[in-house]
Amino acid sequence: MPPTVPLSAPPLNWQDLPLSASPNSAKLAQIKTYLDVLMLALASLTPLETVDLHHSVQELQVKSLRIPSAVNAPLSHPQQWWSDTENISLEEARSLVVVICHLARRYQELLRRAVTLMEQMQEQGKDPALTALLGEYVSNFQVVYSSDRVAVGQSVGEKLQPFAFKLLIDLLFYSATNGHRRLWLVLLG
Repeated sequence: MPPTVPLSAPPLNWQDLPLSASPNSAKLAQIKTYLDVLMLALASLTPLETVDLHHSVQELQVKSLRIPSAVNAPLSHPQQWWSDTENISLEEARSLVVVICHLARRYQELLRRAVTLMEQMQEQGKDPALTALLGEYVSNFQVVYSSDRVAVGQSVGEKLQPFAFKLLIDLLFYSATNGHRRLWLVLLG
């Protein structure tokens, strides 16, 4: 699928990401969880397929990620976008940040449209999920997020829709030219 906006900014590089102290394994697990839900949000809004993920990894020359083989299928579960291990290395975390921000930049216009629509609906006192774009996004997000959380024995609260909308706003910020640095600093915070 061709990008919705041209990528004219300099290529992203995980080596640009600052590190004052190496995060411990618990922090790395938190980082992986947040990266999983960010990718889930992006995949729920866009027509991303596994082959798009592979193209991005190749384009960015990321060698530290263990991504399952490329199949031309929609991205709908974390096992499709990177190795389904509980542990993640620092290098893998940095690489995932770069890949997610690269993909967010590719779909920046769609993210902007979704966030603008969400804000307009909220200003009118209406449920943003009643629109076609955001309704489909929330539905896609809920299905995968809920099934993933239920599989690991976590309850899914009523705050899932606001959480899904917050992730859209986050992705829009991370789609900026320096978004990978912003995301990395948030993850380390």
